[in-house]
Amino acid sequence: MNTPLVSIITPAFNNADTLEEAASSVFAQRYENWEWIVVNNGSTDHSHEVLQQWENHPRIKTLHASENLGASGGRNAGLDLASGDFICFLDADDRLPEESLSARMNVMLERPEVAFVDGAVRRIDVDGNEIETRRPDFNGSAFSELLSLSGRCFIGITWLIRKSPGEAYRFHTGVSHGEDLLFFLSIAHLGLYTHVEESIYDYRFREQSAMRDLLGLEKGYTAIEKEIKTWPNVSIEQAKQFHASWRTIMIKSYLKAGKLSDALRLKLL
Repeated sequence: MNTPLVSIITPAFNNADTLEEAASSVFAQRYENWEWIVVNNGSTDHSHEVLQQWENHPRIKTLHASENLGASGGRNAGLDLASGDFICFLDADDRLPEESLSARMNVMLERPEVAFVDGAVRRIDVDGNEIETRRPDFNGSAFSELLSLSGRCFIGITWLIRKSPGEAYRFHTGVSHGEDLLFFLSIAHLGLYTHVEESIYDYRFREQSAMRDLLGLEKGYTAIEKEIKTWPNVSIEQAKQFHASWRTIMIKSYLKAGKLSDALRLKLL
């Protein structure tokens, strides 16, 4: 039986120091029918030179943008080049464990009703050492679960996606934080979500960057709320639930970071 092609999409901006590690994780996949699409978002470091070593690789496509398209724009450019019936994403400073594709494709091939397969996500430090592992614990239609921000089926840009014919898969380029959540919300109606026990993604956590970016995350949640309120499949009650959930998350995050004034600001709004 022919194995379907999986398109792995990576936007890169000034990731010359981690691109080779990301590449090694792709090359090590036990599932062998993949293509890797790397969109160089106008990097100003030597990412271009790193990518040149794979310019003639038969399963790697590289696109060098003249400007930074952002994560969403880079992923959209990658989606335009994707030939696979299945897609997943790999950020340029992260890694795919060697069972990432094979474990999830086994489910896809056995269960045609499943459109999204996730798995355990390992958080790693800047040196690649494991900090902790998070596991999804939800099965079914993910839309309402995503809106609730429960974390049971959303840990990051970690879903393997079965493409539905005629569907447009696009990231909202006007949302720079939480864009992966909005993307999953926009396609969640296309099938069922499930997960495997295996580790399928290594996310490199940079604590200082995360703490500095809390205000950006708040703006992202606000933009997502504004967008989903225009969707006919989102009820008033669901929109209210999303609003309450993200505010609770942000207040706790601000308090943890010692940003008491921001936490109080949200409480008083």
